[in-house]
Amino acid sequence: MRSRAVDVLRDRAKYRHVPRYTLAWTLGALGEIGPALDEYERSVEERDTYLVYPLFPGFDPLRSEPRFRQGLASLGLQWAIGR
Repeated sequence: MRSRAVDVLRDRAKYRHVPRYTLAWTLGALGEIGPALDEYERSVEERDTYLVYPLFPGFDPLRSEPRFRQGLASLGLQWAIGR
């Protein structure tokens, strides 16, 4: 079940910048791994500057996912895989 937090972030994104990585880790924390990875991949495509913090605990639910690891590798952050 989607949290109100996700709805608030999406509404806020209509009129100001909300980094996709924020949606990614929020969805991941809620156990919505598929949608979280979708947002994470979009964040990687957009080269979001905050993705340089791959050890951020908010990404913990996504760490074991191949899509997350591919995103890290595409950013040159292979060292963070498996940490």
